[in-house]
Amino acid sequence: MSLQLSHAELFKVAPISSRQSLKLLPFSLKKKKQKLVVGDDSGVVSSFQMKKGDPVAIYKSVPQTNAITSINLGLYKGTTDKAYVSSGQQVLGYTKKGKEFFKFQSNLSETINRVFTYDTHLWTATDYIYNQFENGQDKHFYMCQDRINDMLLLHENDELVPVLACQDKYIRFIQGSEPLAKKSVPGACTTLTKHTLKKAPSQILYGSANGAFGAVQWNNQKVKTIWKTDGGALGDSNAHGPAAITALASFDINKDDSNEIIVGRDDGRIEVYSVDASGGITKEFESVEQESVRAFQTGVLSTPGFDEIVFCTYSGRVLSLTSEPLDQPDTDDVYGRSRGTVQRETRIVKLRKEIAQLEEKVTKERDRMARKSASEKEACLPVVEEVPVNCKCALNVAEQTYDLSVEIPVPIATVVLHSSVPLDLLDTVNNQAILCRSPPDVSTNSHVLATYRCQEFTNRLEFRVRTLEGQYGEIELTVLADTVPRCAQVVKQFIKPLSLHHRINIVESTELDEATMNSLHLTGDFSLLQVHEWVSYCLPEVPLRLQDDDIKMYFRNTFFGNVLVCEYRKGDAQFSSASISTIAILKEVITKEATTRKIGLDISFDIKPSSIPFLLNLLRPKLDWKQMIASQVKILDGIKELQMHEADHTLWMSPEYQSVLKDADTILDEFKARPRALNYLAGVLTDLYVDVCKFRGVNPKPQIPQLYLLLDQYSFDALVAFFMQHH
Repeated sequence: MSLQLSHAELFKVAPISSRQSLKLLPFSLKKKKQKLVVGDDSGVVSSFQMKKGDPVAIYKSVPQTNAITSINLGLYKGTTDKAYVSSGQQVLGYTKKGKEFFKFQSNLSETINRVFTYDTHLWTATDYIYNQFENGQDKHFYMCQDRINDMLLLHENDELVPVLACQDKYIRFIQGSEPLAKKSVPGACTTLTKHTLKKAPSQILYGSANGAFGAVQWNNQKVKTIWKTDGGALGDSNAHGPAAITALASFDINKDDSNEIIVGRDDGRIEVYSVDASGGITKEFESVEQESVRAFQTGVLSTPGFDEIVFCTYSGRVLSLTSEPLDQPDTDDVYGRSRGTVQRETRIVKLRKEIAQLEEKVTKERDRMARKSASEKEACLPVVEEVPVNCKCALNVAEQTYDLSVEIPVPIATVVLHSSVPLDLLDTVNNQAILCRSPPDVSTNSHVLATYRCQEFTNRLEFRVRTLEGQYGEIELTVLADTVPRCAQVVKQFIKPLSLHHRINIVESTELDEATMNSLHLTGDFSLLQVHEWVSYCLPEVPLRLQDDDIKMYFRNTFFGNVLVCEYRKGDAQFSSASISTIAILKEVITKEATTRKIGLDISFDIKPSSIPFLLNLLRPKLDWKQMIASQVKILDGIKELQMHEADHTLWMSPEYQSVLKDADTILDEFKARPRALNYLAGVLTDLYVDVCKFRGVNPKPQIPQLYLLLDQYSFDALVAFFMQHH
């Protein structure tokens, strides 16, 4: 990685949960640098400028009732230095000196998350609704099928085109009140930004929840993919794949006359990539924070002549990655100290002064409360401030696991994980907390109970769990903050019955072969909304809102790789999958939900015998890999001994054995994890066999020991024959 950037702490505001509440004002020709505007969850908009590494406040607004969700600068001539801010259902405008010059109270019921302005036009996006206003009047309206995560206003050829980043893995281009075009992307689209290129049409960069990013081009009302990543093919240092993307920027940070792509992630990583003419991507720089990156801007904030990436984190820290060499001597310092040292020590002196003032204020308040308690003869109870928790639970498609994370603005003391559903806790590189497991107690519906004691100054903690389809329930996380007095928050995440399925938009016709697709057909006196609720209860990534009377969705099982097709309307629903277990789980859960609501169902099945070898064949690479690892471990010691005693072993040793030597550490690590992985595979195959036997009307229990024996003495053909023996 060739790019060198220096890390600098700038200042701190209240916690920031929004991903669009940081903006740099336009470049000042007089001062040769920029000012910064930031909004936080306390509803305050602040503006700062930097002088010799020290932040100087320009203004601080009156706190709004709701958190600041978005800040954007005006796009029309004369408004580019004015900040338009969304908070709750209103939009406010501030001049560069902090004067409120604009206020628009909308009639929307949802919180405004994004806002853009141009002349008398105002564009807003809430969780599900896009609006365009003109002179304060509602002009255009569009309700999205799934959650809107971000909005971009594309200015191309004298046209302003709203672009929506949606949770259902689509980018939508809007014209008036209708979608003009849409483009499917690899994951739930989380952020958008414009990518300016020389001698080429502008592109739109997108980032997704699965860590992938790419570029699409909008031209003549058509959209096409220019290039994209799969999230894990860029030499990522996170062994289990990259985290969700929270921020993107296009900027020439290394002055090579070509814009680099700057990526901010939920796990605190900031990465800089260069892209060549053919779409080849190279990582130029990486920095890691201990909490999530919420937003960033690129420009010149601290020192004239030095570009930087200014970013904020969840706890409200505002930091900089600057091209200024902070390790060089400061010409204004009589002691010859470096610029970074001078800035750091100046900030330390200022912080010590602030701490002394706060300590004095606390002492006075304690004395006042003590006097008040003595006079009223009643003890004053300490008030515990509620600490917000940013909790996420996302399916990691590559690893077939769930990634959980909890984050708070203050240090975490302890996290207690309690699960009412059986699951496997896996080790993660980023989790350095001390783990203490308690034995499960099924009588109290406690399958997993684990306590994580965090190291000092840990604001964010990650977990990885492996679930088993058919087992569903709640994971409860109790987060204890390291504050005085102590306070705790409880957050819950629901693991769904078909937890390892994820929604897809594009399916190959070969994946929908009727000869290998089992089906479940349900009819009855149920509404479209009721059957949609049942599907949403069973499967992740199901949109909350309905827009059509006939619904058709595709899902892929991350473990097997097969497709599930869900088609339903009022009074009729059909589910098709090569997995008999998927059909059995849907039948069991939906029947239970319908019975609870006293809704009668007519149920029919179509089970295809050919689906069993088809599904086992999808699982074969995993089974063969585990067997190959075991075989390689058996010969590894012998090959290592030959390596020690034969200096010319590379001349005569077969390429296969040399490859085993080269990957020895990886092979041993895989072998250590083999019992755990084989137990999980055995569990999946056992569930499949039990479900197959249920549909055949056969008792599976006598045959289970034979299945375990077949897995131990692995033979794929024998395994297929075992599953097909009753046909």
